[in-house]
Amino acid sequence: MLNSVNQIRVELQEIASAHLQINNFFWGDFLRAYKENTELNYPLMGCFYPSASLLNNQTQLALTIYICDRVYKDYSNLNDVESDTLQICRDIYQVINGSQRWRRLGRVTSASATKFIERGGDEVAGHTLTINFLLRDQSGICDLPMEGYDFDQNVSPAPTCEPVEYTITDSELNVLYSGEVASGGSLNQVISDSIAYLDDSDGTPISTTNILAEGSATIIAPDARLHIKAENDGTIANLSLQSNSANEYTVANNDILVNGNLEFDIHATNSLDIRLRDQSNNVLTPTNIQHGGDHVKIELNVSTPVSGATLMKTNQTVQYRVGDDGAIQAGRAVSFTVLSVNNPFGNINRFTDTLGGQTYANNIVIDWSTFNGSTVLGWDRRRNGGGSNVDVQWNAAIDAALAHSVGTFTSGWRLPNRREIDSLIDSSISSFGNYSPFNIPTENGYYWTSTTNAANTTQAFCVTRNSTAIENVSKTAAFQPRWIPVRTFTVTGTTLS
Repeated sequence: MLNSVNQIRVELQEIASAHLQINNFFWGDFLRAYKENTELNYPLMGCFYPSASLLNNQTQLALTIYICDRVYKDYSNLNDVESDTLQICRDIYQVINGSQRWRRLGRVTSASATKFIERGGDEVAGHTLTINFLLRDQSGICDLPMEGYDFDQNVSPAPTCEPVEYTITDSELNVLYSGEVASGGSLNQVISDSIAYLDDSDGTPISTTNILAEGSATIIAPDARLHIKAENDGTIANLSLQSNSANEYTVANNDILVNGNLEFDIHATNSLDIRLRDQSNNVLTPTNIQHGGDHVKIELNVSTPVSGATLMKTNQTVQYRVGDDGAIQAGRAVSFTVLSVNNPFGNINRFTDTLGGQTYANNIVIDWSTFNGSTVLGWDRRRNGGGSNVDVQWNAAIDAALAHSVGTFTSGWRLPNRREIDSLIDSSISSFGNYSPFNIPTENGYYWTSTTNAANTTQAFCVTRNSTAIENVSKTAAFQPRWIPVRTFTVTGTTLS
């Protein structure tokens, strides 16, 4: 017998010695191991074979290997013991089934594992690994340890040879073919060609190639085609990329032209944020935007700069005869209080407070009919600038206006000139300033201007409170003249200073 059970035992004992989790080895069943060893070190590996089958040129062993470890009385570690011992069984099976040294002894035909629990002096649990293993035995009758026995009763035996067993493996020792060749026979074993599959990175097949056994083949991966397109389906470039190569393609920047003249460029994938503002940084709202192809048309409601400005409407809408002011209503804006274009706050109110509304919490009234793109006039709507109702002469009114202060606007106030105070006259009513937001009551007296009467320099122009007339009044008059201050505000966006 070429190979023996003793060789199996020696190999198994070497596996137990080499495995880091096995602490003891015993050849025999668990009962013998427990009786013959007063102290067993666990985990324990035990081996025996309960039966053997004698085949032609082979001996089949029912090789039984048990791996066990001690369990606690409350079985709290049972799951760990069963998991560990099954993994050790797997390790042993892989060595016996896959290593070249075991293949020289024989081959595995089948294997199975069964878990168990033994309750005795030592309460253990584990797995029993059963491996059906064919021991190679190529010896003939002549190799038997027998002398003087006539196997053929003096008949000259015909020369015979045992059949040869062959195994063909790949380079990783995986068995491709195995079998026997009868004595005196021959075998023509054809090894199948290999098939190479070329896939892309997503696992999609690109091509297949047959490779002869023990042969080689060159696989050519096809080039890639790259089509770079604009978002609106226009072709930017067509490229061919070699397999397993990288190519950097730069998409040119977009040229930005204004009225046909190149001004700047932006990256091809960046968005263009067009910000429309005037020279005073005021936001301009387009009245119409048209786009098509590679051009954009933006229409703005922007007035043409002129050297002067059309005078405001008087607000007289009653017609007293053909051709009068009420009939023609000449002048700028829609009406006395409604603008024809938006103010910087985005509404068409002629009069607003400093925040663009009409609350007038600080009593300042901004007159947007005087807005020139950078400055605008603003009034304190209170009579006498908030003072008492005593008589105020011309010089005192100028001094008081120059010293006037409202909130954060502590300087720049002054007495209005004749044209400025005339701009507040609403000719649709009979009393000066008796409309919102000024609401000046109808009463006797005047409102000073800073303009002197050139024909009589002791006089200054005033507006009559109970009418809308501009008159010449003595600068030292003492019949309840009053005043309201005006100021020029600088406009930055919607911020006044």
